[in-house]
Amino acid sequence: MQRAVNRHIYKKILVYTLASFLVIFSALHPLNLAVAQNINSAIEKIEQALKQNPNDPEVNLALATAYFQKYQETGKIKDLDTAIQTVQNGISLESEFAPAHLVLYRLLTEKAIQQSNINLLNEINHEYQEVLRTFPDSESLKVIPHPNLIAGMLYYNLSHKEAGNNEQARYEEKAIIELQKAINAQPNNANNHQLLSIIYFDRDKNDLALLEAKEANRLAPNDAENYKLIGSIYGDNIHRSKDCWDADAITQGIKAFKDAIRLAPEDADTHMGLSDFYIHQGAYNLAVAESKIAVRLSASPQHHRKLGDALLFVGDYEQAFKEYNEVLKRNSSYVIAHADLAFAYFLQNKFEDAAKEYQKYTKLVKAPGAYAVSYYSIALRHLGKNAEAQQLLEKYVKNYHEGEWQLQLLNFNLGKLTDAELIGRARNKCQTSDALFLIGYKYLLAGDKYKAREYFQKTVDTQVFCSYRYINANARLKDLILH
Repeated sequence: MQRAVNRHIYKKILVYTLASFLVIFSALHPLNLAVAQNINSAIEKIEQALKQNPNDPEVNLALATAYFQKYQETGKIKDLDTAIQTVQNGISLESEFAPAHLVLYRLLTEKAIQQSNINLLNEINHEYQEVLRTFPDSESLKVIPHPNLIAGMLYYNLSHKEAGNNEQARYEEKAIIELQKAINAQPNNANNHQLLSIIYFDRDKNDLALLEAKEANRLAPNDAENYKLIGSIYGDNIHRSKDCWDADAITQGIKAFKDAIRLAPEDADTHMGLSDFYIHQGAYNLAVAESKIAVRLSASPQHHRKLGDALLFVGDYEQAFKEYNEVLKRNSSYVIAHADLAFAYFLQNKFEDAAKEYQKYTKLVKAPGAYAVSYYSIALRHLGKNAEAQQLLEKYVKNYHEGEWQLQLLNFNLGKLTDAELIGRARNKCQTSDALFLIGYKYLLAGDKYKAREYFQKTVDTQVFCSYRYINANARLKDLILH
């Protein structure tokens, strides 16, 4: 449900990890960390000083940190390589110079992460051992990330670069092993637990993910990202229970995201996460309120789309239209917005407009969703285009690659399953809601309003508040009462 948050949290860990080197170094060697207004001028002056004092390790270190600052401004690896070579020169002059080992550890880590270069891990580990050996205050080393955390981050990053092939699982396993070692070495480092939680979450091991996320939260209770991660795991757990509906997960998720907002009230994604939970709870007005805050904080296409969804659930179709159109205005390639617009038209019985938007959506995406295709076929039947609807479904089923349950729904729409067969194949509350809705719609299209009302009411009674079938059944019931 909330997995997109994982890469965001990983980036936070990356930034924190790299910055943590400087906590100890700034206290020991503040001169070299001063920000130069003109870095090229600073480099020129330090190079002149180095010519006068070529055997001074501190001048070499100053030049290395200046080139690192230049690298941070330019992003050019050659500047980073120059910084590495310069600090190595300083170490060759004085092998016991602890700050130089610390900076080299930092620079090698930077290069390894930016280039996803696992070949640097041995060198990184060597420098960490040198830091331990030469550093005067071992207690301060607790803030420095362990090389196993660096390795875990590298393997995690590589797993995403190899997403979808056999190497992904192998890199994830390596990342888990490295992070477990990091935890053994530094059990009180929250980042170790947090990244391990993310990887478990990515691998659908939610129990382990939640365990590690809660440990990270215990160690860093003021980190909003920990609460977001916990909330995201609970969000994914909602539909994992045997009956596809875990009310406790909803309650715990709301609590986690509220805690995250308390610590980071200006984080749009956190408000978006809370909005999602409110939709699952059926608290649609609260979902709209949180979505509006998210859009105010960050008017991205994703946030406008989620606000449109929340407005649909509350029944404000006109405002939902505006949000979905805003999505396409900001990003015309965000094609799912066409399916959103189509559904909004569908709810208002504007089936010709709905069919047009569904047609745009199915043409623009390689593998349109089964639910969207199902609604498209129903819209066509409303327009009397039964043969076209049948042809659409048959073509889609022929190339179908989604889940088994969606296939059952499509076969029901094709007339290949009876009402009893479809209900009998439903395995949980969510699937039962889907089945009841489609059966109700079958009767509605056949003109049997009494049976349609019966099945739409049964759909609503399932209280699957987050389902489009739920709000669609509600809309159809209102139509039947009015007519």
